[in-house]
Amino acid sequence: MTPPPKDILPAPATHRASSLGIHPKWTTPLPGRDELLAEWGLPADKQIVLLFSGRRLTCGPVLPIARQLVARCPRCIVVVLARRNKQLLSKLATLEESAQGRIVPMGFTDRLPELASVATLMITRPGGQTIDECIVKSLPMLFLKPASGKDRNTVNPVLAAGAGLAATSTSNLIDLAAALLADADRLAAMRRACKTLSHTEAQL
Repeated sequence: MTPPPKDILPAPATHRASSLGIHPKWTTPLPGRDELLAEWGLPADKQIVLLFSGRRLTCGPVLPIARQLVARCPRCIVVVLARRNKQLLSKLATLEESAQGRIVPMGFTDRLPELASVATLMITRPGGQTIDECIVKSLPMLFLKPASGKDRNTVNPVLAAGAGLAATSTSNLIDLAAALLADADRLAAMRRACKTLSHTEAQL
């Protein structure tokens, strides 16, 4: 198994305050992966990476992150969750990688649980609700460097449990993502860590 990348943030083993109070649709049974991929028009032989733009991840970092990821990882497709960011959606639509189907711009949808169920990796800013949703779906997480003490308190227990990694920079994020996508054993361990967190937090 490939050893984990070294350049990650330290993760004190403190519990993250969460009761997994998320919408019931995140725990509703869904069709199998192949059926969901077919419904979304996504190939079954690719790794699906979700890139969540959020409120603080603007057009600046999203575009190079998405483009560098598909360049480094030929087996992945990056679905950019742009929500209602019309400027970002417009810019993504002009990319050659979008025309090739390697980058998939995604506006607002209430079917995120389906995408999370078929995804290999979620790249996102720290956020309690997003983390809870990934944990429920056993979806490994990769975070941009937490910007505040609150963000660090939210993310550190996830890192300590082995369910996620945190990058120190945009270039480091690309390196970490490429290493994870090439390491099936590491991804499987992160999915198991999510299951453990989900079980632990459900008991609180």
